[in-house]
Amino acid sequence: MNADPLSSSMQDLSVEGSLKGPEHDDDYYETAERINECLTLKYMEVNEPWTKLPLPYNPSPFYHHNPPRFVYGFGFSWDELIDYAVRKGLSPRREELGFSGLLLAWNGAVRQLNIDCGLADAPFQMQIHTPLSKHADLVLVLWDNHSTEIPFPTFSLSAAKKMIGIWKKEGIPKRPKWWISDDIDLSVTDYRVHLR
Repeated sequence: MNADPLSSSMQDLSVEGSLKGPEHDDDYYETAERINECLTLKYMEVNEPWTKLPLPYNPSPFYHHNPPRFVYGFGFSWDELIDYAVRKGLSPRREELGFSGLLLAWNGAVRQLNIDCGLADAPFQMQIHTPLSKHADLVLVLWDNHSTEIPFPTFSLSAAKKMIGIWKKEGIPKRPKWWISDDIDLSVTDYRVHLR
């Protein structure tokens, strides 16, 4: 299974030096057994998110392999976004917010992050996406594993670097990661490749 040529470009923002485990080593996937070890929904849920997308999670028309959708972007908790909105003066303190105020704070934080990342007037905006994750409530998406190219690379790659800088100033290390999309069919739990 050859990696998509775009895969290496997508990984430029990863922290690969700190990664351990076979899923971060493309040479590990030499046999169908090793490829299939990570192609069940249970394995994916236990091991998400990834700083580098494991090779078997890239679609391959040659092998008729269609893994679930993974989104690449910045994961946030609802609380992180509310706190960001308050610090930026976009929202009153959390204690003063009802449910509609919380929604306005979340949306205001996302809008402000797009502005702060230089995307205010760009043809590309980081979109809110809910991951199937125990580590984040939402993801600001840059692209996904079914994309054939990085959308608007001039904007998206620059925005990712700016986002890392924004959260570094906040004292919170943030890196884009690969998250399981919540819009997958949860009745499909087996994505193994059947090679003969």
